[in-house]
Amino acid sequence: MGLLMLRVKKKAIEPDGQIIKPSYLRAFFGGFFVNSLSPFTFFFWIGAAVFLHLQHEDPIWYYVGLMLSLAIGDFTKAWLAPKLTTWLKEHYVYWIQVGAGILIACTGLYVVYLGITGG
Repeated sequence: MGLLMLRVKKKAIEPDGQIIKPSYLRAFFGGFFVNSLSPFTFFFWIGAAVFLHLQHEDPIWYYVGLMLSLAIGDFTKAWLAPKLTTWLKEHYVYWIQVGAGILIACTGLYVVYLGITGG
């Protein structure tokens, strides 16, 4: 995945390009579907359920805290996203994607190394 992200090419900014007006409803459903189809979401909730199964106390406060922290984090990201577009230009997007690609590739290589060495 990281190597695929490194294949990104710089895009020229087209002055006649169509501007899409942002929509919170569209962003909500897009994020909802991406999150629903992600295997990480499934593993997160399986991990939470296993953790709760091992506890002796009432799990309601754990769920309340978990859902509250997820909601605060998601609403904060949704609030900050439109504000990022004022300073996030195409040049920065390119370098952010290159940096993320390097980070993901190095993390993947490290995990493979740990798997091979048993460490």
